[in-house]
Amino acid sequence: MESGESQLKLDFDEAMGVDYSPHFMGPAEGKAGEVVVKLDKAVSHSIVKKKWHPSQEIEELKSGDVIIRFKNTTYQEIKPWIYSWIPYCEVIRPKQLRELVKKELKQASRLYQH
Repeated sequence: MESGESQLKLDFDEAMGVDYSPHFMGPAEGKAGEVVVKLDKAVSHSIVKKKWHPSQEIEELKSGDVIIRFKNTTYQEIKPWIYSWIPYCEVIRPKQLRELVKKELKQASRLYQH
């Protein structure tokens, strides 16, 4: 793709409202997998209006909450995005990532005990 073509694609994506969030984009490195996150209805409007990742699939629940699925991502790539939505998000799958986030949040909460 020539320079003009890539700029045209960037301009088109911007004009169409495609926003590949800067803190969570780029090629995945390492082991890839599917990540499923549930977000509270308090932030659902912000979730559904943005393209966070090329592989994302969004499901709006009757409760107003949102389930978002990402494929071909890594923990290193997605953890900053997850933490940016605390306290409104819950990692559903994979279990290993859920347990890692849970452990790190417990460690962080100890800093605020005093």
